[in-house]
Amino acid sequence: MTDNNVHEASRDMTTSIQEANQAMVNSAVATQERNMQYAQITLENGIEVLKSYAEDTRHLIQELVEQQKPQQAVLQTTSRCWKLPGRQRDERLRPRNRAHERVQQ
Repeated sequence: MTDNNVHEASRDMTTSIQEANQAMVNSAVATQERNMQYAQITLENGIEVLKSYAEDTRHLIQELVEQQKPQQAVLQTTSRCWKLPGRQRDERLRPRNRAHERVQQ
């Protein structure tokens, strides 16, 4: 009977160790799954933020280009005007100068 008790105690101890090991493995697997979900969510959120930044940057650049067009037109007109010979340039600018003189009077 003593041998039977020792054998039974040994079997109980082995079963207990196996269950403890299985619990640790299950816990490690669950932890790993949560870590993977966290990493995936973090990566997906980061990608969405970057997409949003890219879209905002595209809109900003488009607005800047649109704002630059009138300034570019004025610069081209002025540039063409200064390329004219002196007398033609003065005649082109004179109507503006006359209006400016009227305001000063």
